[in-house]
Amino acid sequence: MQKSRILLVLLATIAVTGTTWIYAQQRRPGSHVLLSPEDYVEIHQLYSFYARDVDPGSTRSASWMFTPDGVAQLGNTSYTGQALKDFYAELPKRQSAGVRHFTRRT
Repeated sequence: MQKSRILLVLLATIAVTGTTWIYAQQRRPGSHVLLSPEDYVEIHQLYSFYARDVDPGSTRSASWMFTPDGVAQLGNTSYTGQALKDFYAELPKRQSAGVRHFTRRT
């Protein structure tokens, strides 16, 4: 009785896992994002500009990269609107002069 129950659970697990895997492998129209080469370049540039603009030596605030309704979630604190601009304006004053960010293409 115990062996048949174990066998039944094992077969059910294999069936569910196999069915899930097969379903996940199907291609559904509209289920993937197609980005243009220009989109990839702009995303990479945004990533690079952010690292540059949060450095203490930067002449501009990183807040310019956020839309007016954008939200920066840093830890348990959310910044949006004027609070977001104030956060990035004060950021260089809170960082030590030795902080630098480097990015590279991979």
